[in-house]
Amino acid sequence: MKKIAKYVIGLRTKFVALVSVVLVCIFGLFAILMIQSNSQNLRNNLYDEAKAFSALTTPPVGNTFAIYKDSGRLKIDQAVREAAGLNNSITNISIVDINGEIHYSQNKDMTPQVNKADAESFEPVYLQNNQGTIETIVYPYFEASGAHRFSVVYSVSDQEIELVVRRDTMSSISFALLALFVTAVSIYLLINLLIIRPVESVSEQAEIISNGNLDQQITVRSNDEIGSLSQSVNKMANSLKQNIAELQEVDKVKSEFMMITSHNLRTPLTIISGYMENA
Repeated sequence: MKKIAKYVIGLRTKFVALVSVVLVCIFGLFAILMIQSNSQNLRNNLYDEAKAFSALTTPPVGNTFAIYKDSGRLKIDQAVREAAGLNNSITNISIVDINGEIHYSQNKDMTPQVNKADAESFEPVYLQNNQGTIETIVYPYFEASGAHRFSVVYSVSDQEIELVVRRDTMSSISFALLALFVTAVSIYLLINLLIIRPVESVSEQAEIISNGNLDQQITVRSNDEIGSLSQSVNKMANSLKQNIAELQEVDKVKSEFMMITSHNLRTPLTIISGYMENA
């Protein structure tokens, strides 16, 4: 039984190791490709959101500035804070005239540098950093009369975007690890139910047969290789049982032959022995 246990444990270990390696390779490759794709898509979506945000926010911010620019910063600050609170990747909102001169900045320590060509442009200008990502959006503001005297400048934080991407990446990794664990456990349970247990049952019953109990029959309810193996062992046990019965019959015939022969030889030998004594 110890040999059987060792064999079954070894088989189970091999299956678990094989399944683990295969799953890690497949899930690892799939997870890497998925996470890279999702991260890039999320990054692009966040920059697209920043572009859409600048398009939607410029009119109300520009209108507030046009109305209250000579009355102080209170109303302008309020409008800018409300707008900036809608997008965490926007760290500063400024307003410049068409010459690039700054008239308002939400954060005085983050004053952007905008040249005249970008400030007077009638189309949105997206300025990129050395990594090729957008760091500043210059969006033209048009008054109700159609005049273009100012542009709203949005500072886009690459760090905030990368922070969101990292959080999403960690969530994806956690999900992939959970999926890997659940899949590995499920496959292990299936292997244990469909393969290991039947093999263990065949091994235990075969051990009983090997100990001399030839009436033991291996019962495995499966129409696969394990079922074929159990049938072969049963046939072998039946054949061995039949051979033993035949040998026992031969031994019985031999014993009867020896008994009859001994009896038939003993009678004439007794008579001869009597004659010899008389002689």
